[in-house]
Amino acid sequence: MFFFKKNKDEHKRVVAIIGTSPLAMFLTAVLQQNNINVIVLDILKRNKFEKEETWFLKNSFQEQSFSFKFCSELTKKPEYCFVASSFDEYKSDLLFLSDKMLKDVPIINFASFYNHKFVEQSENIKEIRAYFDGWLIKQKKEITMLNRNAELNICCEGALEKDLSEILSDKKIDVKFSKNSEKMFWQKKISWALGNLFVLAYDEDISKILVNNEKRQTVDNAIKETCRILKNEEYQIDAQKLLTDIYAFPDGFISEYASPSGCLSLCEMVGDVNYFDYPKLFELTNKILKKY
Repeated sequence: MFFFKKNKDEHKRVVAIIGTSPLAMFLTAVLQQNNINVIVLDILKRNKFEKEETWFLKNSFQEQSFSFKFCSELTKKPEYCFVASSFDEYKSDLLFLSDKMLKDVPIINFASFYNHKFVEQSENIKEIRAYFDGWLIKQKKEITMLNRNAELNICCEGALEKDLSEILSDKKIDVKFSKNSEKMFWQKKISWALGNLFVLAYDEDISKILVNNEKRQTVDNAIKETCRILKNEEYQIDAQKLLTDIYAFPDGFISEYASPSGCLSLCEMVGDVNYFDYPKLFELTNKILKKY
């Protein structure tokens, strides 16, 4: 009698990830350690399968390696699709969302800061908004997590909660669920944009910026101006929470927008500002545009 060894990959669950951002790589590592077959989609890869790459995920306690292959198209229907595109790839990544294999697949959208207008106008995308509260840096093939724990906030209810909690289970992250709201979207987007703006404008950690009286005054005024813009547009936001979120930017944080295209994207997130109505925001955005 012969016994055949069971293939460990035979019954793996399949999840797709769109994007190559630090968060996309972080999610890949987390899902893989939970025995998920992760398909990482990158439109720039011409061949269906590229050579396997090994990346490293580091934090203050440990370093772990994970390997995967970038793909330029889906060959299997995934159970979920996580969209974690960076600012410079989200437009090309939108092509993946029209793939027939993603029909009726829940789209966990971590890139709504960039792609929300397209997704909102599409009738075929089953979107679940999601937000990452944590701090990641990507350098070559290494992802560094600056904080001890991160939080994933996913806007869904019901049966999906238990399943997503299981496949994203990791001691480094806390998975939470909430209702999708416009207030949460703007709260997350603006705190992220302003924090990056301040770091790029002053080339310093947020902690150092805020102990300088002159810079702190500029930061406070810029936040007030931003809240005024949002109020004029009838968007809700908690000004005190905004400052708290900006305080949370850790020392050693490196902005991914430190390039001409990155600065333009960041300024678009902040909004169209002029010197007369929003002098501090104009000063800061103008400063980074001149620098890069």
